[in-house]
Amino acid sequence: KVNSPANNLMTNTTSLTVSGSTDELNGIGTLYLNGVAQPTLSIAPDGTFNQTVVLTPGANIIKVTVADHALPTPNLGTSGDINVTLDTTPPTFTIDLTDPTDSITIMVSSSESLASVPSLEVDGTKASDGSTIPTKTVTMTRITTNTWTGTYGGTPPIVAGNYIITVSGADKAGNTTTRTATFSKQLISTDGITPTNVSNSNTSLSVQTNGPVSNADISVTSHVGDPSGNVGHPASN
Repeated sequence: KVNSPANNLMTNTTSLTVSGSTDELNGIGTLYLNGVAQPTLSIAPDGTFNQTVVLTPGANIIKVTVADHALPTPNLGTSGDINVTLDTTPPTFTIDLTDPTDSITIMVSSSESLASVPSLEVDGTKASDGSTIPTKTVTMTRITTNTWTGTYGGTPPIVAGNYIITVSGADKAGNTTTRTATFSKQLISTDGITPTNVSNSNTSLSVQTNGPVSNADISVTSHVGDPSGNVGHPASN
C-alpha cells in the first residue's frame, strides 16, 4: 500500500516522495507515474519503499505494483490509483470596498478555493497629526463560494486618515497571495470658487463645489496591487 502521498493531494512542489509498504518482502516493485514505469522500485528488507517522482503540472496518477516470484505467472498486487494535482499558480484576489463613513465594508473574492479564510489587516495614518493608526485584524465571514466579507470601524468610528488594507491567503496547494488596497477619509472645506485637492499616497482628486462647504466627508479608494501582489496602476472609485 502507499502511505504517502494521500489520494487527491494538491501540492505546489514538483518533486514528490512516494512511500509505503508491502507484505511481499522479496517482491519486484514498480512505480508508475501517469502510466509510465519509473526506475526500479527498491523494497527494503522490512517491506518498506520510498521513491521520488517529478510531477507534471495538473493531474497526476501514481500507482505501485508488487509481483512475487510465482511461476509460470507471478501474482501481482497493486496500490490502486493515487491522484495528485500539481498546482503552482497562486490564487488571485479581488477587493471591493464601500465608502468609508463610520465604518467600511470590505469584500474579498478569490479565483479558487483557499485552504482557510483569508487574513485581512487594516492600518494607516491619521490626517490630523500623521500618527500611526494601530493595525487591526478584520474578521472575515464567508458569504458565497470563495467570497468573504468583513467590517472595519464602527466602534470606534473611522477617523480621517489614509488606510492600507492587506489581504493574504493560500490555496489548497500552498500557493500564497498578498494583495493591498487603500482608502482615505478626509474632511474638506471649500469656498465654492477655488478647487480643493484631496489625495492619498496613490490618488489625487481636485474637488470644486457650486458653493461653500464646511467639513464635508470625502473618501478615496484605490487598489495598489495586481492579483499577484505586484505594484500596478491604481484604479480610483
